Amino acid sequence: MSDAQKASKKIRLEASRVVHEAFNDAFTTFLEKRYDDLVAFAGIHNRKVEHIEKLMNTSSHYKPKRAVNLQNAKVHAKAAEVNAGRAVGDCAKLSEIRRLVKEDADLQNLSEEGEERLKSSVLELRDLKKNGARPSNKSSASDYRLEVQDINNRMSLYFRYHL
Repeated sequence: MSDAQKASKKIRLEASRVVHEAFNDAFTTFLEKRYDDLVAFAGIHNRKVEHIEKLMNTSSHYKPKRAVNLQNAKVHAKAAEVNAGRAVGDCAKLSEIRRLVKEDADLQNLSEEGEERLKSSVLELRDLKKNGARPSNKSSASDYRLEVQDINNRMSLYFRYHL
């Protein structure tokens, strides 16, 4: 490296250090203000700060479901037909199932009732998966937290209007 490159690099590093320190100072101030607000909020509502932090830092993994798409319902029906009786590792690939859906004249010329029947079968499968066994401890804990939160909300509404 030449002397000019070294000097340029030194100036860049110094500028970067100044920006980084300014960010750290501002972030520290922000965190202190946030903690003070949190303590005040906990005092108003007679709760522990740790409890409020725990509530703030949890997130829900539930999102609104999309409506059932007709094409996906057709693929679901064809996959159930093609993969019936096959072992799990021996199932047809999605690209092959999509090709079979395009070639199937019955699926292409469905009545409105037939389309609704296909869509309802997908919704039934979704309900089964939603109410079935949970795949992980994290999702079970999230379900539990949401159920308890819902019960607390219902009880607070009940006591608000009935006492």
